[in-house]
Amino acid sequence: MQAPTQDAASDHRAFIYYWRRYWRVNDERRLPLYNLSQNSRTMTRMHDQDIVWAFTRRKHAGAYVFVARFVVLRAGENDEADRSFGRWFFTSEEPSTREAQCPRQPP
Repeated sequence: MQAPTQDAASDHRAFIYYWRRYWRVNDERRLPLYNLSQNSRTMTRMHDQDIVWAFTRRKHAGAYVFVARFVVLRAGENDEADRSFGRWFFTSEEPSTREAQCPRQPP
C-alpha cells in the first residue's frame, strides 16, 4: 500500500493497493469483490469517497497491471476473528467499482 496522494481540487485521496491474491480470486470466480483487506497501516487513513487503484503482477510477463478502481464506501479494522487477509479493510460498492479487463494469465 502506497502513501496517498491528494487532489488539490477535492478533499478525497487516491491510494494504490497491491492485490497479491487477484489471480487466485479471479480463477475461483469470486470477482467482483467489494471488500479488500491488508495489513498496511496506510489503510487507516482511508475515508469515504477516497479512490483506490488496485494492481497486481503478471508473473509470466514480469509486468504490473491495474485490475480495478474502487471508491471507498467504508474503511476500518477487521474483527480479530476475521483477519485472515489483513487487519484493515475498505469496502466499495458495485456502482462505483470498475474492473479492468485482464486476460487470464497462463499457469
